[in-house]
This record gives sequence, structure tokens and C-alpha cells, in this order.
Amino acid sequence: MADRRRLIRRAIVLLGGVLVASTAAVIATQPLWAFDLLGWAIPRILWRVETWEP
Repeated sequence: MADRRRLIRRAIVLLGGVLVASTAAVIATQPLWAFDLLGWAIPRILWRVETWEP
């Protein structure tokens, strides 16, 4: 029983670590698909404006 709890705890900690690392990678690299995903998830908060020049 204790081994099963330890395995479940490790899996949760590992999943949390992967989630934090993935979020940090997306924030650091800022890929375009992340902005598309945010725009889909929260359209009233994220605005996109088309520009002709940088």
C-alpha cells in the first residue's frame, strides 16, 4: 500500500514538473501557436492587431 502511494505521489510530482517546465519553455520562446491558443481560449482579453511594418 505504501509503495502504491509513493508511486502515485511520484507521478503527480513528475507531471507537475513537466507542466511547469513546459509553461516556462512557452513563456521563454513565445511561439506563435501559443498566442493563437490564448486567443482561442480567452478572446475578450487577448487582442491581435494586424500591422504592415514591424
